[in-house]
Amino acid sequence: MHNESSKFLAILRVELEDLMLDLKDAEEMYRGRFEKGDVSGHVLKENTAVLENELAGIRSVIQELRTIDASRYETLDDLCKELHLVSLEAVKRLGFPAALLGMMNRKCAKVKRYLAEAG
Repeated sequence: MHNESSKFLAILRVELEDLMLDLKDAEEMYRGRFEKGDVSGHVLKENTAVLENELAGIRSVIQELRTIDASRYETLDDLCKELHLVSLEAVKRLGFPAALLGMMNRKCAKVKRYLAEAG
């Protein structure tokens, strides 16, 4: 199980890094909409603040991923439960958006599905 958990964490890290790129793309899209006059400066600031907070939350989780000992988990479900707790802690203690929980749950489910199908 250790090998599968290690693969899971590596793939999840790549998925989270890709998610960060998507959020940065969204930020650029909002800047473009501002430059075209489609949104006000106030809306741009609010939207980019939310995106930056989400990015910071994802960075925090990626840092935590580096500290997780994959060999401690008997199943991927156990590992995902731990990752949910890590995300919940980031939301509660560090004040990151609650959307981080949904992002993490979806990414965990996606990586589990990928490993099951590839397995």
